[in-house]
Formats: sequence, C-alpha cells, structure tokens
Amino acid sequence: MRAHIRDRDHPPTRRDKRSLFPPGSLLLEYDATYKFDTLDDTPLHKGQVTARGLLLVDSNENPLAPPVRFAITGGTGPYPTADGRITEGVPDAESRLLDIEP
Repeated sequence: MRAHIRDRDHPPTRRDKRSLFPPGSLLLEYDATYKFDTLDDTPLHKGQVTARGLLLVDSNENPLAPPVRFAITGGTGPYPTADGRITEGVPDAESRLLDIEP
C-alpha cells in the first residue's frame, strides 16, 4: 500500500540561489597555473603548481571575500605531489604574492 502524505503546516522550503550572493556579484570558477623560476637563496625551484577554486567578485571583478584561497591540485618539475592551498594577494597589477601552505 502506498500513501502520499502532505504536511500543510510545513510546505517544502524553496530558496532562490541568487539571494545567497550580493546583487551584481559573480561566482567564478578559477583554474590557474603558477609558473616559478629558480631563485637563489630561496627554496623556490623552476616548475609549476596548479590550483583551482571558486571566486566571488563584484561587477568590477574585485574579490568580495578576501583573502582569496584556492586548492592546490598538482604540479610539475619539483612539485609533482604538490597539495595544500594557495592564499593569493595582489600587491600591484603585475605581481601576485602567494602564501603556499602544505
């Protein structure tokens, strides 16, 4: 026997996903490859690290929820088993400041 029961006092909750984010904002999927060169007197060696994540920005593409963090998904050269996360800062228009955590 099958019965369909409907609770009139508690209708299904419906949420508009657009209301989760500020008006005019964009949720972007971020896929990046960070390329490094060997620098003397540092642990940095030539290779690449890949990262991926989501980024919420305003209509001018400025991050709305800093700091910006992405998951490390792999790498090349000395970084084939790279994992962890990257926190990205932007000190100026032509550079990135990266904090790489294992």
